[in-house]
This record gives sequence, C-alpha cells and structure tokens, in this order.
Amino acid sequence: MLLLILPVWLAAAEGPPADICQLLGSRSDRCFAGRPGNLYAELGEHARLIYMADDLPVKSKLLQGAVVEWRPDYVQLQPGPLAGPDGRAPAALTAEKYCWIGPRDTLLIEHVLRSSAAGEQQVRFTFDLQGVADVQAVDGRLAFRVASGYPRSVLPQFGGSLAATHRVTYTNGLVQMDVAVPAGKSVNGVVALAFGPVAGDVAQAAAAAGQAEARQESTRYWNQTLTAAIPRFACSDPYLEKLYYFRWWSLLTKLNIGGYGHWSKPLAREGTVGFNALITYSGGPSMLDLRWLRSPDWAYGHVQSFYENLHDGRLANHIYPDRLDGDGANSGPSLQGPPIDFPYHNFLVKALVDIQALHPDLALLRRLWPALQQATALYDRELDADHDGLYETYPWSNITGQEFGARFLYFHPFDQLLSYRRTWRPKDDRDAAATADSIERSVVLRPGLKLARTAAEMRQQVEQHLQYRQETVDANCYAYADLQALAAIAEALGEQGARERWRAAAEKTRQAVLARLWDPKTGFFYDRDAVTKEWALVKTPVGFYPFWAGIAGKDHLALFKHLFNPAEFWTPYPVPTLSMDYPKLAALRALGWTYWNWNNWPMTTCHVADAAARAAKEFDPSLAPGAAELLLKYTRVHFIGGDLRRPCISEHFDPITGQPNEPDLDYAHSYFIDLVLRHVAGIEAQPFGGAVRIHPLNLGLQRFEIGRARVKGHDLGVRWQDGTLTVTVDGRVAAAQPGLAPLTLDLP
Repeated sequence: MLLLILPVWLAAAEGPPADICQLLGSRSDRCFAGRPGNLYAELGEHARLIYMADDLPVKSKLLQGAVVEWRPDYVQLQPGPLAGPDGRAPAALTAEKYCWIGPRDTLLIEHVLRSSAAGEQQVRFTFDLQGVADVQAVDGRLAFRVASGYPRSVLPQFGGSLAATHRVTYTNGLVQMDVAVPAGKSVNGVVALAFGPVAGDVAQAAAAAGQAEARQESTRYWNQTLTAAIPRFACSDPYLEKLYYFRWWSLLTKLNIGGYGHWSKPLAREGTVGFNALITYSGGPSMLDLRWLRSPDWAYGHVQSFYENLHDGRLANHIYPDRLDGDGANSGPSLQGPPIDFPYHNFLVKALVDIQALHPDLALLRRLWPALQQATALYDRELDADHDGLYETYPWSNITGQEFGARFLYFHPFDQLLSYRRTWRPKDDRDAAATADSIERSVVLRPGLKLARTAAEMRQQVEQHLQYRQETVDANCYAYADLQALAAIAEALGEQGARERWRAAAEKTRQAVLARLWDPKTGFFYDRDAVTKEWALVKTPVGFYPFWAGIAGKDHLALFKHLFNPAEFWTPYPVPTLSMDYPKLAALRALGWTYWNWNNWPMTTCHVADAAARAAKEFDPSLAPGAAELLLKYTRVHFIGGDLRRPCISEHFDPITGQPNEPDLDYAHSYFIDLVLRHVAGIEAQPFGGAVRIHPLNLGLQRFEIGRARVKGHDLGVRWQDGTLTVTVDGRVAAAQPGLAPLTLDLP
C-alpha cells in the first residue's frame, strides 16, 4: 500500500502542500480535536472534554460514535440511528456527522442530511447533556452552569451555552432539535457548545459558531494557520514533509491562549490527552519549535510563563492555572534543610536565547533578567554540594526526567522499587534475600557493592540510599547551556559583571565535564557518584549530550563509534535509552525495569540527532551520512508500522520494532521542527547579531524548500534543487551556489 502512495507524495513535493488538512487526514485511528485556545476534546466511543488543564464533567452521546475519518479540521463520526418526530426511521435519508473545535472555545457537531425522497422529511435529534446544572432557555439558546473540571480559584464561575442552526428544546435532561429536509435536498444541522467564565461571551461564541457553514471555517482556519503562520516546507522525502506538518498541528493544539491565574500568558502545555500542564522538562523543546512561528508571541509567552511563576525563587516543575508544582515525585532534601520541590532539569535560558536569535527583543530580556538569574542560581545553591562545578541530581533521579535508569541503579539499585511512593521496604528476611538476588541477577552494580539479605539490614541500606547525589551528564550539559546563555544575555544587556560571573561558571562546568566525566579509554561520557567520584559505567544516550551542549570537540569524536554501532545504540529505530551491550539487558527486561532502560524516547533521540548533526557539520564531515540517517530514522519512528498515513508522537517507542507505547498521546516532550529548520534547511541564526549561517546537513534529498521563515524581521527562503542551493531574503535571491557547503548572510 505504501508503495502505491509514495509516487503521489513525491509528485506533490514540487511545492508546499496546498491543503494541509487533506495531507494529514484520511485516517480513522485518531479522535482528538483541538485548536489554540482553552477547550479540547476526545471524540468517539469514550468522548471527553478538556478545559485548560482539567477534564470537564460535561458529557453527551452527541460526541460519540465510531471514527470514520480524522483530520486536523474535523473528526467524522458514525452518526446514530435517525428518527422522525413519530419515532420511525425516515426513508431515503442518509447522514454524516462531523465534530471539531471552533473559535472562542466552542465545540461543534454537524449532521449533514441528504434526502432522495419525493417529499419533505423531518428528523428529530434527541441527545443528553450531562454534567451541567441550572439549564435555561435564553434567546433561542440554552445556557447552563458547570460545577467542576476547571480551575475554580481563578475562575469563580464557569458555564456553557448551546446554540444551533435549528430550534432546540430541553426537557428532563434531554435536548431536542427538529430538522426539516426538503425532497432531494441536503441540510446541515449544526450544534455549538461553548464554554467559559463569562456568560455573555459564551453565549455570543456559541451563537456565532453555530452556523450552517461552520465546518468550512475550520478547514480554512487550519489550512491558513499551517501555511501562513509557519515556514512553508516541501521536500522529496514524504515522511519528513508530512511529519513536519503533523508536529506543527500537534504543537498548535497544545497552545493555551492564557488569561487566567498562572496561565496569564500564551503557553504550550506538555500534552493534549494527558500531561495538561506547563512542565519545565518539556519547556525547552517546545520553545525551540515554537520560535519558528512567524509571530514570536507564543514562544515568548511560553518562557514568560515559567519565569513569572517562580516557586520560592526557583522554577516550578509543574505550573497549572491555579497552582504550582503539586508533583511529590520531584520533592527532595535541600542543602538548606527541609525538602523542596525541584524543577526538572531543563535548558530554558538556552532556549530563550535561541528565540532571541530569530525574534530579537532586548526589552523582554531586560524584564526577565532578575528572574533568569534568580532561578538559575539554584544550580550553585542546591545542586553542587562540593562546589566543584559538577551539578548533581537527587534523589531517585526524577528531576532528570529519566527515572530509574540503569545509570542510577549502578550505585542505588533500590530506585525502581522505591518508585514514586518512596515507601518500599522489604517485608521480611525472605523478601530481602529474594530482592537482593533479583537485583544482582538483573542490574549491573558498582564493583564491591553488596546488597543486604536481611530485612533489618536492607531497610537500613535503603535509608542510606535515599539521600544520594549523582553528577549526571545531562544535568551538567543543560547547566552549561543555560550558564552560557545567561552570559550572552548579560553581555547584550551591558551587565559586564554578571557576564564575567556567568561565563566563569559555565567554563568551570565545561572543564569539569571534560576532565571528570569523560573516559578516554572507552571513549564515552559517564555520570559520576557525587561522594565516591566513581563513574557509573553504564552507556546511555545522555553520553552524547556534550556535543549537543557545545562542550565536546574534536578530541571526543570517538564517542560516535558507540552511536553507529549496532551492538550498542544503532538499533533499527535508534536511539535506545540503554546500550544494547548492557551485560544484563535480557534479565533487566525480564524483570520489567525497562521504562528508561530500553525504549527510544524522542526526548533523548532529538538531543542525540542534534549532537550528531552538530559534530558532523562542525568537526568531522565523515559523520554526516550517519547523522543524516539518524535524523531520517528519528522521522520514520513517528509513523505507526511505517505507514505514511499514520504519524504519531508517542512518549516512547520500541527501538527494535518501532512500536509506540501510546500513539495518541501527542507528547510535546521533544523537538523536531527545529531540527528540520536548522539541519535540513540549515538555518542557523546567531543571537545578538545579524549573522545567519546556511549549512544544510546532506540527507540525500533530491529537493527541499523552506519558505517564509521569519528571521530577524526578514523572510528567509532556502531551496535545494538540481544540485544548487539558493537562499532568498524577502523574496530576492541573496546567494546561490552549487553544493551544500555552508554560506553566511549578514541580515540588517
């Protein structure tokens, strides 16, 4: 089937697709409907409504039915049985049913009725409306109150309105709508549900949305947004092109318009059907992709939402409209005494500078400057107990976002048992001995580490492990990137003292990573125990992060022999989160401790793909074919079973089969758009200056084209065709050359 589709896609790659909704549609395995705003929906057999960060209790069979077709602009559902006012099924009448999210937090349901009968027919739609109270008929509409499922502390009142193209009545919890279908004609019956805190605004939104041509508005909106609001992209690889637009659709459906509580600015939630919060771990990846929107409002609103909602002077790990944190898994002992909630390790300051490279805004940097310094001071205040410049992760590894990985188990093998509960203890001596046997059989431990075999001794050992600190590669790469970014911001703002302070801190960490986390014998970067200073001799993808962060260089290129080795990380769908030559991998998998010890997580894979591309372009061109193949494999894993019609963004994938764990999650836990713009098109804009380097990674594409990428106030275009690289600025050719060698532009 794929081979039949492929030539059509290749032909379509002659220019950016005209109908993105059609490009992404024609599938029946999805049920999510969204749009930048506050309201989102899962439709179909298990329909639910999501408002901001919570599930609304409002339910109706009107939202149910088997999915016929999913598209960005609507979800077509199988309609229920039709009946007339007399209860009998009308003859010679067919129906189609469509649902979608419309403007101003509206959910629309449209029935298209087509008659081939000789006379007029009547259809009566009867559907329930659960989870609402105080339903009233007002000016031909229904108004109601919703009592839960929204942030009540910032929205004291909340309600909804139902409007339709035909008269509706409400009796005993049921809504009725009668539609007359003339002989041989078709009629559209649209029901609009709107939600929000202001009754008048909600009523107006429902009335405006519930029009007969409403679905056409949705199609126009999405095709316009996915062409005019983002850089246009076309290429000869159909997977790359399609995933580019699918990732944009997914990211756009996570955009919350803001206005309430801690969500006062535009921002992007981490998930859609789950993880409906602003979370530090995904904040950086989302910002890297959002910065390529032609308008910087969403990217800057996103970063402001983090730094204008500091939690006791540090970044919150979770931000909801009405509260901060609330995730006990990130609570740990502080150097100052009582436990505190730690943010996930992140690179938000680095990502902010990356936004600045495309959309300069020194005034905003000036406003954020105090909060940026205050939050980043957490590294030295709480995460460097011995002040050696290597920052620590503790406890249970959760603030890395990579819980219970084998690199942590190496020193502290009880992590997985403690899990998020942190209450596990052996029940008796028999349980302790069995636990010790199981761990020693399945986990590579530090040489000399002996596990207790009595309950009393093991309980004492577990208590000792509760306070561990580990100097992790990923934490220090993120720290270095953020410290470097702070130094660059300080220089741009004329803060010379701060510039020298942050630059010195960054250099201290860079030198420490190279001197203490790099093993020249094996050619790999390893975590280190903060007390014993021993390496955790476990190879994981974070070992490649020093090239992502700009720490590693020519002296460390031996690292990539591990990446491109099938016995280690080069699986059919790389990159696994644990090297395939881990001596006890089979036993570890049998034990079930595979969450961060097997699967290909896009969060780590995008970093490694970025690191490999950077190493190939800056240090060793011989790495380019492998780096290009990794980027293409990272693209392919997003397609379920390799089916071009079915892109997805799962939390993680099987590195051998490519099978996603949750294909409908649409998890904003990684970046992809930024990789396309920087490595496929090669646009590398420098912050705080006009220089832009165009340096595509050679992916073996016959053709690619990026149009209207907004860079420093200009529209940038990059085109590769017939062996010629052409760059345009504001529609005019600025440079052209044979081959993909780098070239530099100076934008005013």
